[in-house]
Order: sequence, then structure tokens, then C-alpha cells
Amino acid sequence: MKKTLLLMSFLGLSVLFANDGEAVFKAKCSACHLLTPPAGMMKGPGTPEFKKAMAELKAPPMVKIAQMAKMRYPKKEAFVRFVADYITNPDANKTVCMKKAIQGFGLMPPIGKGMSEAEKKAVAEWIYTLKAGKKMQAMKCGEGKCGEGKCGGGK
Repeated sequence: MKKTLLLMSFLGLSVLFANDGEAVFKAKCSACHLLTPPAGMMKGPGTPEFKKAMAELKAPPMVKIAQMAKMRYPKKEAFVRFVADYITNPDANKTVCMKKAIQGFGLMPPIGKGMSEAEKKAVAEWIYTLKAGKKMQAMKCGEGKCGEGKCGGGK
């Protein structure tokens, strides 16, 4: 009886977890991706604060990835398909980030392979709702790991 109750509670939590994209992000993605950039990045490229913030990042901030992915996949359905595929089968040729981001951070591991389809969909839909603030939208990434020209611009 105890095993049955334990299994039922685990399955119930799994279903709830899979429907909460923010919870999936926190559990599966936040070890590498900050939600928003560190404050030092807002000081601008070339500043000591910017360089320190870039050195401490493990991966691009999620709001920036969301912004760049929405430029390529503005429709929610296409965005969700892209994210679910990319986190399962990362490939430098499919990235929405600038090439220097891949050079600086490396290619992410295929964390989607350990996620259910419901979790992938939930986290992708949640990422789609993220919006970069005005400072983040205008931030230039002329140095460090991220890049070439303005963030959100080409590769």
C-alpha cells in the first residue's frame, strides 16, 4: 500500500512538474542559464563589470536566448518545436545564438534527452513568454563570449 501511494504521489508530482515550465527551467536549465543577465553586463562591453559578469556566466541568459529565438521563430508553435528539438539535439548549425556564443560557452549538453515531451513543451512555452528589458534589448556584445555586433542581431 505504501509503495502504491508513493508511486501515485511521484506520478502526480511529475504531471504537475511537466505542466509548469518555470519549474522545469529551475530544475533542468538554471544550473547553466541565468534567467536575466547579471547587473554587471548592463554596464556595457569594455567595462570591468561587464568582463567580470561574462567570465562568470556558464551559458547565455535565457531572456536573451528567448529574444533571439523569437526573431527566427516568431510563431509560438514553431518556437516551441525549435526549443524542444534543440535541447534534445543541440547543434551549432541550428543555434539562434551568435557563433561567438558557441565558441565562448561551448555547445550545450542534450538535456532534453532526459526530459519528457510534456516537460520540453512546458519549458519551451514558458521561455516563449520571456521578454528582455529595454536595456537588454539595446545591449551591445562587442566582446567576450557573446559577440559580434548587437545582441539579437545576426550571427
